[in-house]
Amino acid sequence: MPIGYRVAGRVLELVCPAGLEVTARAAAVRVAEDRIRAHVPERVRLVFVADRAEEGWLSPACLSVLARVRRLCESLVIPVEAVAGPAVVREAA
Repeated sequence: MPIGYRVAGRVLELVCPAGLEVTARAAAVRVAEDRIRAHVPERVRLVFVADRAEEGWLSPACLSVLARVRRLCESLVIPVEAVAGPAVVREAA
């Protein structure tokens, strides 16, 4: 799966590789939307995890995922934040 997640209290944390390929974008968006609708969190945190070779860089597919998550969260009145950093989570089922 191109995107993982974890739930910490009422915060849903979605973890996406910073170098997400465009071929995996649709699947990542689907997982993100499904998790948001399933958990209905108070806040969504989108974490972009980069390899050392790509630090400070987000692929166009990542920006697309961010835009889709932001639009969905706005429609559900859920605050969303995007951060960079390491995370270890289970893969979405």
